Amino acid sequence: MLEVEGLVTEFATREGVLRAVNGVSFALQPGEVVGLVGESGSGKSVTGYSILGLVDPPGRVAAGSVRFRGEELVGMPEARLRALRGRHIAMVFQDPMMTLNPVLSVETQMVETVLAHEPGAGREAARRRALESLDRVGIAAPERRLAQYPHQFSGGMRQRVAIAIALLHRPGLVIADEPTTALDVTVQGQILFEMQKLVRESGTALLWITHDLAVVAGLAERILVMYAGRIVEEGSVEQVLESPRHPYTRGLLDSVPAAARPGERLRQIPGMTPSLARLGAGCAFRERCSRADAACLAMPELAGGVRCHHPLC
Repeated sequence: MLEVEGLVTEFATREGVLRAVNGVSFALQPGEVVGLVGESGSGKSVTGYSILGLVDPPGRVAAGSVRFRGEELVGMPEARLRALRGRHIAMVFQDPMMTLNPVLSVETQMVETVLAHEPGAGREAARRRALESLDRVGIAAPERRLAQYPHQFSGGMRQRVAIAIALLHRPGLVIADEPTTALDVTVQGQILFEMQKLVRESGTALLWITHDLAVVAGLAERILVMYAGRIVEEGSVEQVLESPRHPYTRGLLDSVPAAARPGERLRQIPGMTPSLARLGAGCAFRERCSRADAACLAMPELAGGVRCHHPLC
């Protein structure tokens, strides 16, 4: 469904050209759920934007290939990209106000989304689909809610509307950028159930971008761990969460509050995510890693599912 190979996304800044995504490669099969995890600033969201061609200047996709169903997206004419976005590839953003127009009713936005890609569907059929989609994400009284405006919804409700819009066309690929962050646990569970149902019934490929390892554990089949623009570990959920091989992945798991005993000091990864302007040529994690030595001054290759000179056993 999706093949990403050697993706490089750069941003021109006063400090120089920064590579927010640096040689990222992975693939998604139809009906597969892959979790992309890492700290804030690791390049997860930029990866999602790059796939859909949504990186605006001063950013640009500088190298690499992104193929959707065999069709190259990098360098694709904007008109063709617009035809794919929404109907065949959908993205759910972390902030629903990025996607919802505050001056248009929810009905107008959902109906127009259907008609933009299926002009022959008719407004009444499009409205029925909008109602079904709102009901699917747990919005009560969808008839009444359809006539309302985004400012009349809470943050969590707006996010559910954004997810409902993304699911309108049952797309082949959904890129979800931390879509359940603003939702309470019960609604989050409902959204995850609907996403799993969509994957099973439609063969949709799902790239779930998050920092929440608990969500990934129950949703994804494979995990990609990202740090400073690169994939540092990849593998099945069981492999990565039960037997992590990269020290960064181990640090992420140890930092989960549930892993600490009551009254015990919470663990954390020492230091801060490095500035992309001062990464140097070696492993970006070396300044925070207890296993680092002179070998880490050279960038390790991604081999055996881990990018590390001294992987954990």
